[in-house]
Amino acid sequence: MKKQLAALTLSLALTAGLCVPARATGQTFSDVPASHWASSYIAEMTEAGIMTGVGGGKFAPEQPISYAEFFTMLVRRYYGAPSGTGSTWWEPYLTSALEHRVLFNTDLESYNLEYYREQDPDLPAKPLNRGEMAIILHNVMRNQEMPVKELYDPSIIADWDSIYGHDAHMEDAIRVCYEQGILGGVDSAGTFYAEGLMTRAQAAAAMSRLIGLEGKTFARPLAALPPAPEGAVHVTQTSQLLTKDGMEAWQSGLHGNPDLVAHGNASFGLPSKGFQTVSFTIKAGDKDTRVIYGVSYPEDGYTDPMHQMGEILVRAGETHSYVLDCSGTTAIGFSFERADIAQGGNFAEFWMPEIWLS
Repeated sequence: MKKQLAALTLSLALTAGLCVPARATGQTFSDVPASHWASSYIAEMTEAGIMTGVGGGKFAPEQPISYAEFFTMLVRRYYGAPSGTGSTWWEPYLTSALEHRVLFNTDLESYNLEYYREQDPDLPAKPLNRGEMAIILHNVMRNQEMPVKELYDPSIIADWDSIYGHDAHMEDAIRVCYEQGILGGVDSAGTFYAEGLMTRAQAAAAMSRLIGLEGKTFARPLAALPPAPEGAVHVTQTSQLLTKDGMEAWQSGLHGNPDLVAHGNASFGLPSKGFQTVSFTIKAGDKDTRVIYGVSYPEDGYTDPMHQMGEILVRAGETHSYVLDCSGTTAIGFSFERADIAQGGNFAEFWMPEIWLS
């Protein structure tokens, strides 16, 4: 996705002073006093049945959280109790997490394949670091259609230079989690520390903040586009596009043609200087289609990647209309990919019978 948009042109806020003791079904954890910074988050997670104590009346807030514990939290919240059994308590949850693409682009993505499982059979039980947690959270945000606007200026992350250029999926995930307030810096300088391990208390806080995004979306579909105002520009030809991959003119709009794609996904860019909104209607083909929207601003260089503003999920065969903000931008870009496969390089056919800049 990042490559497509580029081609078109924190600690978990470790807040003190919370005064609600952590309780689970009436139990107070002896190691989570009312003054603990994560007391309210822990109470929320345990009362909702998303997390449990470790026994003996303790929660172990500073204990590193494992992959298994965290993907179990997500499965419990978003995908329901898994069926089946396994040789470990977490295997049914792992199966569900893999089926729902929660673990895309993480070290656990291929764990269901025998070869990778044999290399490190205990990997799910090992501690989860902040970078991998960001990727997992980003996967769920995308699958649940939550806002995924990226941090505009990643230089405010003190150690961004050590993050950038190593793992594009992790970069995207960290920028989104930072912007949405789920994860942040571990110190006053804004250091993200991707290799640092996450504690159970921090995981409770991150999960609470993720839940806070439920019901929020980047853009809601309209029944139909509003009438185009005077002076609006109707996009009907590929000659109006700044860049294109896999696009052709179709009726009064555009079509994403698999025979024309050079880089895996269809995409296109439009000049947007002086316009306030871009309006369009899109029909997905036989695959659920994710529409990724990015923008460029006057201060951006020609080769700078676009700033991801959000995503739209259009189910297979459905037609929806949207009006998106493009005020203050010089260019806008769209990338289109299948929503049922990992990020990047997965063509999804679509039709856009109407596109307007106004």
